[in-house]
Amino acid sequence: MPLAIRVEVGGGPVWFVAATSGAPGEAVDLGADEVALLFTDEDAARLGLPLPGLVRPRSAVAAARTPAEPAT
Repeated sequence: MPLAIRVEVGGGPVWFVAATSGAPGEAVDLGADEVALLFTDEDAARLGLPLPGLVRPRSAVAAARTPAEPAT
């Protein structure tokens, strides 16, 4: 089951993340039963996404940017 899904929309990323967010400055709980939307890869990186070992690019463009790593 995916924790986060990244799609390209209009040339930019949109991350759909299973997470809850608290007040500004508080931690985010990954794997929660709510959905958070992120609109930059930098915001996703602050949450630790993509998770190491779980990247599976589906296109040649994505593969050139992020090589697939084996799941650990």
